[in-house]
Amino acid sequence: MQYLEVIFLLISFVAVLVVAFVVTKNIGRLKSSGQKNMHIIEVLPVAFGQYLYIIEVGGAYHLFSGNKERLVYCTQLEDIEISPPEQVVKEFDKYFNKFIKDKDKE
Repeated sequence: MQYLEVIFLLISFVAVLVVAFVVTKNIGRLKSSGQKNMHIIEVLPVAFGQYLYIIEVGGAYHLFSGNKERLVYCTQLEDIEISPPEQVVKEFDKYFNKFIKDKDKE
């Protein structure tokens, strides 16, 4: 009788572990799929550990600055079109220079 109880407990324990593994794996898969409203368009390293991000949120483009500890919203980029890389660099430089000038005024 004791052997049957021990075998039942071992089988139950293994079954619970398998169910937990399968459920955890599927939850991760469900969270990563679906409609996403935010897309990282461009990442530009500025200095060691510091980056500028162009992120599309709901059809509008936004400029963010960030490092390991935090992410800071800079400005919304208006009238930007995604085009060949050299055009994107020119557009980015235009907005970056405008942002620097606005920060110097403050």
